[in-house]
Amino acid sequence: MSRPVSSLLRDDDNDLQSNYKLHDIGEAYLTEWLQSRGYYVEQWGLDNREDTDTLQYDDRMDIRVWDSETKVKCHGLVDVKTKSSHDWLGIFNERHLVKYARWAALYDVPVVVFFTLVDTDHDTVGDETFIVEIPPFDGYEQYYRHYTKDGVDAHFYMDSTDSIVNECPVVKRTFGADDANTVVVCDESHYQSLQYFEHVLDN
Repeated sequence: MSRPVSSLLRDDDNDLQSNYKLHDIGEAYLTEWLQSRGYYVEQWGLDNREDTDTLQYDDRMDIRVWDSETKVKCHGLVDVKTKSSHDWLGIFNERHLVKYARWAALYDVPVVVFFTLVDTDHDTVGDETFIVEIPPFDGYEQYYRHYTKDGVDAHFYMDSTDSIVNECPVVKRTFGADDANTVVVCDESHYQSLQYFEHVLDN
């Protein structure tokens, strides 16, 4: 289902960075979809857009999906990846993948990445959407240690993380992006619809 971009922008004009603006549109689209099906949506991840001097990371995913506002039962965790180019759908940082696998192991609920395409030229969002469910794949712990930069794992380092392609079933390949991050390309056979997402949330 397609929606006008303008109908999903935040009222507070809190869009100092274009990536945050796109993210807000995608998150608003998904939040509305979840709420229409009776779920309570908690914005869980760190929003640090006001800090223009430093870029901070947290391990939390964007959204926790609950049964109700009382938050008795968590149905799933979601990270939102809003793209302005079709070429980048299904692609994200490898360190994020490792984080998702860890949450899947800790929470024992569906952990998914939600992708949607935003076309600001035509003011639409939702023409193309899908989710990728991330499993707690065997061996994720060593990659998590590799990407953890503080605490007991601060000095743990792997010479190469190329083996993640063989160990995580959703990964088709990896490559080095221009910003020096390693990114993963998801296998399209693991793309699932929002209808599938609703099914796994209910189970």
